[in-house]
Amino acid sequence: MKDIGITFKAQMVRAILDGRKTQTRRIIEGQQPNGGEGFHKTHPYHRPDGNWVWCLGSGMGVGDPFNCEYKIGSLLWVRESWRTTRVLDTCKTINLAHGAAIEYEAGGSNLASGNIVHDLGKLRSARIMPRWASRILLEIKNVRVERLRDISEEGAIAEGVTPSIAGHDLDHLKFRAGFQTLWESIHGAG
Repeated sequence: MKDIGITFKAQMVRAILDGRKTQTRRIIEGQQPNGGEGFHKTHPYHRPDGNWVWCLGSGMGVGDPFNCEYKIGSLLWVRESWRTTRVLDTCKTINLAHGAAIEYEAGGSNLASGNIVHDLGKLRSARIMPRWASRILLEIKNVRVERLRDISEEGAIAEGVTPSIAGHDLDHLKFRAGFQTLWESIHGAG
């Protein structure tokens, strides 16, 4: 099994650190079904419109009709937005010394005893975070494929979202509404 980098926004990193986020969903990118068998005969493939997602985490059934890069037992190292000191702003990520002082946008640092990084520089994208700077390592317990719209209230809670009732009349769907808000902030409306 290989370690896989996975990007999260600061609010989701905080949810992971708080123990509220135990699942994540990712869009299935342009794959064809394995041999065209099973699942797809009754549920047509709907990429690239974003209707199908990988659901990774715990407490889920297992079913993988696609060729999934996420395997049970694999480790996900979390990428998050970060900063170094202002002096290192012109230094490319690849040239940063292993163990350079890092301050995470979600809070905290990589310094011993939780010290803060002083004279912070520019915010750097999670996409360019070096592997050594990651502070969170997650093990994949289960993988499944589902339609995004089929997320349950329990699934939305496991996503670590903040409840919302904006646009919804039913209070029992408040975490699904919160998940919709988060999803659309990342992937756009619809």
